Amino acid sequence: MPASGPARNPSHIMMDLRNRNFILTSRRQLNVLVDISQPKYNTLMSMLAELGSHHAPFVELRLPKAKLLERVAFETVPPKYFDEFIRGQVLDLRQLETVVKTARSRIESDQIWADEESTPEPKLLEEIRRGRLQITEVAPAELPREVPAPADREQAFFELVQRKSPLLKFGQTITVASILNPASGLTKNEQNLMIEALNFTGRSREDMYDHLIPVAEVVVTFYRRKAIAFGVGNEINFQNNGTAERLEYLVATMVRKGFYGRGLQTVVNGIYSIQRKGTPMAMMRSRSAGTIDGFEKHFSGVSYRLDTPDKRRRAREFSRFMGCECDENGIVRDAYETPPHDPERDQEILKALEKRSPRRYNWMATSLEGLGPRDARIYQGRLTRWKKFLFRFYINVIFRLRNRRLERQENAGQDQT
Repeated sequence: MPASGPARNPSHIMMDLRNRNFILTSRRQLNVLVDISQPKYNTLMSMLAELGSHHAPFVELRLPKAKLLERVAFETVPPKYFDEFIRGQVLDLRQLETVVKTARSRIESDQIWADEESTPEPKLLEEIRRGRLQITEVAPAELPREVPAPADREQAFFELVQRKSPLLKFGQTITVASILNPASGLTKNEQNLMIEALNFTGRSREDMYDHLIPVAEVVVTFYRRKAIAFGVGNEINFQNNGTAERLEYLVATMVRKGFYGRGLQTVVNGIYSIQRKGTPMAMMRSRSAGTIDGFEKHFSGVSYRLDTPDKRRRAREFSRFMGCECDENGIVRDAYETPPHDPERDQEILKALEKRSPRRYNWMATSLEGLGPRDARIYQGRLTRWKKFLFRFYINVIFRLRNRRLERQENAGQDQT
């Protein structure tokens, strides 16, 4: 359908897009915006204005043909539901019908559980209704002290991440970003800035460097532009008796004291996991009850027993990658310089688990047998498509609703004061 009224000026279109933090890369794409009707053009520009406001400059816009853009009622979908389709600084709308259909399904999920004040833990699928998976959050061990970075460093780090990554927004207060390959993607000064901003507990610079820099990805959560949690993942490629395998290693997860119980560990680990290709193996070395409990829930077929040749080879390769050796039971002696866990909290978690799920309690208690305070055991599972879906469901539905409720409570408290 041709645009109504005078022809739209291409230079004005390009200016409209740049003002909204978007660019086009071909003349054909520009012609689409020349040809569509004025109401459709205005609606699209309104949507892009909201989307572009929280992404680094500039997002590449890929459009369908003008007839499809004119026909599909994308204006019935709030702009925030298009945000997750911005990947790698590209918003690809060429399959607009599919994009809108997916976005509408997310809207329906949100509406189903909108009344979370009176609704128990959301259970969307039949599998979840049967109790096969319940995503819960277990706070990490509280370390002795918090050492906040200076306010100017906090702000500088947020601005750095904003330049490096599209930000996912959860309400008005929470944003999440990813930093890929910090060893090569950040300068030395930027690496130092990240180490300072994420060192919530006063660890040595060397320890923070080892956990944050030579890795595949760092996922960071911000509360009002202040870093409050991060998850770090790395990848290992090796030949398991001639079979190529990729191991996804959850290096570290940390939540700032005062923000436990919000589901942040699940969010940062989930965002990392969702982006992995295929169905790789997931690996972890730990002796913390809360961390092990979360890993067992979020991955399939989790095992600590090296009862097959494949598991033994995988554990040994993983240990070598970590710069240590494991024994025939998958135990790494003196894995830590200082004990990383909180024994009292571990006992609280185990007692609660014993009442809630005796089977899982026995599994975890057995896996912890024989470990000293500085020892760790290797756990391995698989990141299946089903688990990726559940991570996505948790992040896009449960966590959004939970944060929305917390924001309402926070705003109510401010109004009272």
